[in-house]
Amino acid sequence: EVAAPAAAPPAAAPQQPRRSSTAAQWVVWASVDPRSGRVVAYPEKVAEQLESALAAGQESVGLGLAFFGATVELRPKLLQRTLSGTRDVVRVEAGDPSEVVIVFVGNIMDWRASSAGMPG
Repeated sequence: EVAAPAAAPPAAAPQQPRRSSTAAQWVVWASVDPRSGRVVAYPEKVAEQLESALAAGQESVGLGLAFFGATVELRPKLLQRTLSGTRDVVRVEAGDPSEVVIVFVGNIMDWRASSAGMPG
């Protein structure tokens, strides 16, 4: 039996960044697939909905049946919930739309977002 690596290499989120309404930055919203460690960018409309909700101070956003019935918690930690489980959500600001966005993930029991240099 082959064991999975302790940490996946950083993954770039393939999404056209959206300009944040709160600063002169570009923002990428993505989730970490807990089964594979793959970083999955949210569709543009969902990312805009998440960014607007965050700017408005909302604690969570219901994405509806069109997006797996998911709810994204914005506070205290970014987390997506569906009937089948949870996955970490990341929001990354970039200086311009051509900047490479890197998201670190780690695996202890399942794949989750991780800070650079931090275990798990």
